[in-house]
Amino acid sequence: MANVQHAKEVLKEIRRDGDIDAIVYNIEDTGAADTGYQISHDLGREPVGCLLQLKDRACDVYKGSTWEINTIEVKFTIANANVNIRIW
Repeated sequence: MANVQHAKEVLKEIRRDGDIDAIVYNIEDTGAADTGYQISHDLGREPVGCLLQLKDRACDVYKGSTWEINTIEVKFTIANANVNIRIW
């Protein structure tokens, strides 16, 4: 039951007036695989997650070392991909 409550709290945190408080960021070249990629954002808070929306090849994204109120670091499992990532 605690997991359900936590999920509700996360959803409440990312929703604003019925819309998801998120940004979409296009990365034309992810660089080397498994290397930190810094993304600046203007959410005004530390993001709680990210999702690859569109990619030109099979890859995944995972959290890097730094997630802060203005920037996050993510890593990609493949080099030189072109991706759209939603950050919320």
